[in-house]
Amino acid sequence: MQWAVNTNIGIQYQFAPKLTLFVEPTLNRYIPNGSEVKNTWTERPFILTDFSVLGSLGKKVSFCMQSL
Repeated sequence: MQWAVNTNIGIQYQFAPKLTLFVEPTLNRYIPNGSEVKNTWTERPFILTDFSVLGSLGKKVSFCMQSL
């Protein structure tokens, strides 16, 4: 078994009312499991993945948290 913790944050920029660019990278931390087998998770426990750039055109549902 391989335990992992990950976090991500997204940034969105609206170019026009129906044109949005969205970027969301993910940072993964693989927790050592005591195995002596060499693999990606033991060699590189911190991995930045899913650095995707998505363009959105059209309708989109988004939620926004606002402080009171």
